[in-house]
Amino acid sequence: MKIIKGDVSWTDTYAEFCQPIYQDAYAAPGLGIPAELFSKEEFEDESTMVYFRNFFENNTTWLALDDDGTLLGGIGASDTDPVHLSGFYVAVDKQGKGIGRELFNKVLEFAAGREIELDVMRHRTQAIEMYEHLGFEIDKTAPPRIYGWQYPSEEGRLNGSGVIMRRKAEKA
Repeated sequence: MKIIKGDVSWTDTYAEFCQPIYQDAYAAPGLGIPAELFSKEEFEDESTMVYFRNFFENNTTWLALDDDGTLLGGIGASDTDPVHLSGFYVAVDKQGKGIGRELFNKVLEFAAGREIELDVMRHRTQAIEMYEHLGFEIDKTAPPRIYGWQYPSEEGRLNGSGVIMRRKAEKA
């Protein structure tokens, strides 16, 4: 496996890579977030592609590739203080093999003594536990993060609630 810096040329590939992960991780029919919201058709929509293009344009990104160049995972970080971590995904069948840890280590190096923050949907308990394992804590003083998606159906706009998590700056 190798880790490379990502750039906007990876937009289509990363969106296609993330689609089944989103569908698996974000869908919560009991909360009114249907799996169809993350369908291949939705991920081919121009607004979704703008979202992924912005991910690469507004962050420093790293991608994990296997020896034949297949995308295994990715992560992004803003050059702000605190650093905002986003777009952290590893292929479902590759999770638990250290790929996410190696990607996260790139963010730690990049953060260089700055606090790291992220937001995550409240119902994604597996992701919250993983972030806690990486040293993040839920910021109980932060207001909830509200997510909204435009969904082409009678439901209109779907909403989800999230939490802000923070990892204190490492001492130099």
